[in-house]
Parts: sequence; structure tokens; C-alpha cells
Amino acid sequence: MHEALSRLPDGSTLDIARREASHLTVQGANIGSRLPCLVGAQFDALAGCEHRLKGGIKFYGAYPGGFLHRARALLGVQLDDAVLHVCSGMVRAYPYDGVGPNDRTLDLDPATQPDIVADARDPYPQGFRAVLADPPYSKGDAARYLPGAATYPSPRLIVRRAFEALPVGSRIGMLHIEMPRPPKPAHLVAAVTVLVGYDNVARLFTVYQKIS
Repeated sequence: MHEALSRLPDGSTLDIARREASHLTVQGANIGSRLPCLVGAQFDALAGCEHRLKGGIKFYGAYPGGFLHRARALLGVQLDDAVLHVCSGMVRAYPYDGVGPNDRTLDLDPATQPDIVADARDPYPQGFRAVLADPPYSKGDAARYLPGAATYPSPRLIVRRAFEALPVGSRIGMLHIEMPRPPKPAHLVAAVTVLVGYDNVARLFTVYQKIS
């Protein structure tokens, strides 16, 4: 294991522990002979789970500070590449870099003013280079949002919908407390533990690539 500490443009640090695994498989699908596991990514701590967005808006479940531009790097996209943000209607109010001019948002809550008002369980529009999803982490978590627990989208379903909509070679990234099993065949690009400080839930950012 090789460990490194890197400082990123916003001044925060990212602790990286890289581990190599050979010929790992998921349901018989090759997910790479060199599997990067980036462990302990510590982002700017924001108070609890209710984060402040642009204009001082408080919103439960917003991205940790400094997360979004790192996520794009793992998705393999540039800022002007079109990314579909699923369950992320408020992402344009994110106070850090990482939302591109060609990105589009999909959310079931019209109050978040998404580009596409739709259920994350239904098929996604095509024409995007990547999908980035930040859904509620459980039915109880979903109950905090206007659509409610009845519309909770499972992480496995979100990954499957993304694979249906994306072209071969594109990636889906998801922030969740679970590591969903992707459709096969798929390549697991990375699994990153996301931490925002003491007494907060550790989350996992997983990135999958559609290979056929």
C-alpha cells in the first residue's frame, strides 16, 4: 500500500491509500486488474447534514465542500462535458467549483428547480457523457424530502438506469452509504470513502464504467 497526502486547489487535503487487486470480478464481469481504492477523502467539514448553499440557503444533504470537482475527475469528464445530475436539483447552488455549463439536473421535487422534473426510478434522457447521482440513502432519509419515502430510488436501480442511458465507455458516479452492484459487464473505476469530520456518517463514492 502506498500512501500520499495531496493538497487540492481549494486548500483542502485528500488522504489517498492505493491498493492493487488482481482480476477481481463482479458476477463474472472483469472489473480491472488494477483496482484503485481511494480511502479517507476528507473534505471541508460543513455543519451536520444541513449544508449552506449559495446565498446562505440551508439544504439537507448537499455535497460536502470540495467534492464536486473531484467527482468530475473520477468520472473522466471536463467542465464543459455534459453531466446528468440525478436527485440533485439544488446542485447549481453548490458554493464550490464543479458544475459545468452543459450539465443538467434531474429531480422529482419541482421546488428545487431542476432542468428535468422526473422520478429517478424511471428511464433517464440520453446525450450525456456521465451521470452523477446523490440520492437519499434510505427510505427514512427520503422522508426528509418532499417526494417522500414512497419514491425512494434504490442505488442499484439508479446505476442500471444510468447504464441504459449512457454510451459505452461513459461512467456513473454515486454518493451513498451502500456500494451497489452494477449491471454486467462493468468496470469498477473507484471506491472512495468520503468523510466530513467527527460524528458524521461516512459515505462511499463509487464510480462504474459501461464497457459494452
